[in-house]
Amino acid sequence: MSSILSITIAHNWLAATLNAMHLHEHLVQALLPADDPRLQLPEVQREELLEQEYLDLGRFVKTLDVKGDNRLESIRKSVKGLSILNALDVHFKGR
Repeated sequence: MSSILSITIAHNWLAATLNAMHLHEHLVQALLPADDPRLQLPEVQREELLEQEYLDLGRFVKTLDVKGDNRLESIRKSVKGLSILNALDVHFKGR
């Protein structure tokens, strides 16, 4: 994968570079592109996410807390390491 990425970067092929990066992400995480990212959390099953629709990760964790789910501690440890990007202002600077 790194060779493909190096070639696409060397040729300045932005779309191919982004596609290679996304493919690498899915291979490393063992998820299909259409899969819910919450499947990366420990002991979370696909069927469980299909049964109940959660809007975001925070609501998912709160719902598990209310239910008294025994997986909550390991999921909280996993979520704690996630980073969040808040873009407040974006603009392009010309030369």
